[in-house]
Amino acid sequence: MMMPNLTTPIEDFSIGISGPNGEKGGQSITIYGDPIHATVEDVIKSYEAMTLSDFLAKEARHGIGNYLLLIRNGTKTRIITSNGYCGGYIFQSDAGLNIGTTLASVLPEYPAFDSFGLCFLLTAHPKSAWSSMPLTTPFADTHRLPPCSIFEFEGASITSGRSYLAASAGLAPAADFAAALAEVAESFSSYYKRTGTKPTVMFSGGVDSLVLYLALAEHMDPKDIRVITMKTAAGRSTANGHERALPVARNSGMTIEVLEDRSLTDISIMEATAALMRKDIIGSRAPHISLLQYGVKDHIIHGQNMDSIVKHNMEILQLNKDRGYLSDSMQSLASGDKEAQQHRVFLQNLQATDAYLTDEAFQVSTVRTYAKWRKGIPDPAPGREGILRGLLTSQFANVLPYPIKPASHCSMLDAADREAGLFRDFMAPDSLGLPRLVAAARFYTYSAIASKRLATFSIPTGGSVQLAAMSGPIISYYAGRPKELLDASQPKREVFAYAQRRTGKPYHELSTPSSDDLKKFPRQNRDDSKADGFLQQYRRLLDPKNSRTLDAIPDPKIQNNITKYYKEKVSTLNDESFSGLFRTILGLELLLENVSTRSSRSGKEAAIAPTKRWWQPFGR
Repeated sequence: MMMPNLTTPIEDFSIGISGPNGEKGGQSITIYGDPIHATVEDVIKSYEAMTLSDFLAKEARHGIGNYLLLIRNGTKTRIITSNGYCGGYIFQSDAGLNIGTTLASVLPEYPAFDSFGLCFLLTAHPKSAWSSMPLTTPFADTHRLPPCSIFEFEGASITSGRSYLAASAGLAPAADFAAALAEVAESFSSYYKRTGTKPTVMFSGGVDSLVLYLALAEHMDPKDIRVITMKTAAGRSTANGHERALPVARNSGMTIEVLEDRSLTDISIMEATAALMRKDIIGSRAPHISLLQYGVKDHIIHGQNMDSIVKHNMEILQLNKDRGYLSDSMQSLASGDKEAQQHRVFLQNLQATDAYLTDEAFQVSTVRTYAKWRKGIPDPAPGREGILRGLLTSQFANVLPYPIKPASHCSMLDAADREAGLFRDFMAPDSLGLPRLVAAARFYTYSAIASKRLATFSIPTGGSVQLAAMSGPIISYYAGRPKELLDASQPKREVFAYAQRRTGKPYHELSTPSSDDLKKFPRQNRDDSKADGFLQQYRRLLDPKNSRTLDAIPDPKIQNNITKYYKEKVSTLNDESFSGLFRTILGLELLLENVSTRSSRSGKEAAIAPTKRWWQPFGR
């Protein structure tokens, strides 16, 4: 029997808690968002029937979907977020707490920035989860409400906040990747049957979106799965466009639609994107934004985050495809520079293996080399603390980001220490082995922040992004799996093996184009391949004279530093290479335009605030 979806959209979650006593009354349980693996009623029944520890273990191992539970009982409040929750925020002031999915729902009328958080956000750090921290934010007194977490409150005081990611260790993981993926696909298929909806697969042609399609097609009629790809625009990478997607689709026997991306030229799409940016920091160039013009109303299945969960880093050589670094199958293909790339990426991937993580002497002797490769600075204390500081800031063990403008005045070590202190409290890492702690750090950095940027909002027509990799079956399988030397060479071997088993061809053959593929769909041209029409539309907000961001920086020295940075960069507005930076700035301006008038808040703030425990006031 088809059941309607009765959940409240995840972006609508917002509560305020003021005064010492909170609200009076009996227990109530509300679910925001969309559980996939079970109905809302079944999730609530499980919570009521099970002990808290057993419920959290079940959620960590089997939970699928972007949702959270809000439990209120008299003066006590408890929030449990799912594996796939897009993430939210907690703002704390003397008046109480604001808790919500979006920044606009929690920030005060006159917000101030955390000096380091803002500088870090505006600094381009390669592969660093978009220059964001897992627990702190660019705003003062505002911390993240991460996925797979449980927070408890007594009145307007935070009594505890911790991850339950490791709770799945008490339950048997899936036997292998194929079993984990089958569990995810079966849950999505059952969801579509009970809700009468159908999925759309955002198909890049990469192996991640391919295996998601193949798994879904095994559990439901392929005719009910819409497969789309966005036409590659001039000046854009071919890695996520039709030039790779078409041959893979053809060789896999799937029907695919190639859609034009008008997000840089269509005013209605620009306005819809700006409306979302007024509420939170999002991925404004995400391809699903363009689906607004095509009326997508249901799930948009996305392959994002499979890499970070499977591999724990984002080092990828497109040349290799399914063939391992330094493997025999690469010998005839890798010579000269390509052979050097094989060696470098293999050695870099060693940082995610148990052999590296447990050999402190090797870390000490190689930290400068790794820092040079990562274009960062070596942590002064390689080992457990250096591993954690590096993972939380640069995404790589024992390596801190190089402090370039506008964060050039900041101490990266102090900032990393502050974040590591919060993360230790959040994870209770003494109870975790180092490999699990590394997996958790990766989950709460790249994976969680990618989810935040992509999955916070439904597009106005109703379509919502589903990052299927952010699911209990897949996360719990890889989080507890030993990382061996083979993982440095072939970290995604199970994913590629699944695709080959289902299609009968290795991925490098599936992705081989034919002459007809590009004849049918040549690259999408733009009148000006260097211009970002969205930035041109909102150019007025990028003028430093109109900046609300600059007004919200309490430290005069840092305000002056970032003002110079703005003026220096604004002259390059038409340069595509700076588009990401300007979109970040524009996002802040739109957000502040939404939550406040021009700020007159004054005062001074330390560049790096002292570390605070989760149950103490944040940053005050």
